[in-house]
Amino acid sequence: MNNITNIIIKAVFILFLAIFNNTYTTAQPNNIKERIFFGGNLGLQFGTITYIDISPFVGYKIADNLESAIGITYQYYNDRRYTGNVLSTSIYGGKVFIRYIFVENIFAHAEYEILSLETKYFKVMPSANEKKRFLLNNILIGGGYRQKIGQKSFITFTILWNINENINSPYNNPVMRIGYIFYF
Repeated sequence: MNNITNIIIKAVFILFLAIFNNTYTTAQPNNIKERIFFGGNLGLQFGTITYIDISPFVGYKIADNLESAIGITYQYYNDRRYTGNVLSTSIYGGKVFIRYIFVENIFAHAEYEILSLETKYFKVMPSANEKKRFLLNNILIGGGYRQKIGQKSFITFTILWNINENINSPYNNPVMRIGYIFYF
């Protein structure tokens, strides 16, 4: 990672620690069940590179304005950049994110994601003894908007930037997602 990426990562970490410190003392739901939520994202990108991302997650409302979640990711990836060679593969992995809600419907989002990719399609200059798959770490930062669609559910629209995007990344910036959240 370069120095700018390291500075950005540290700044985001410090920001979320400060937010957590300020919001943790706010009113908390009385029941742990009321703090748990479920949801998922659907990410779509069409064109020369097409991917479909399905990512369910389970989360915990830390404070009124702060929530965190852990989830799994599955992506279908299709790349038609090279004439005559169509790359089609599955990408899978996991993620953890933290989200701070500034006002009723606008939020900041930071996410760490780890993906398993096929070496023959994504690894630039693989060595002869490498395994068939390798792990790629991504740090995504951005924000979004959530719209209430029921008493305890929301649709979310999120735009993220992979701040350590590299030549092995399966998608381009910005990453756009549509999601759903349901609170108990």
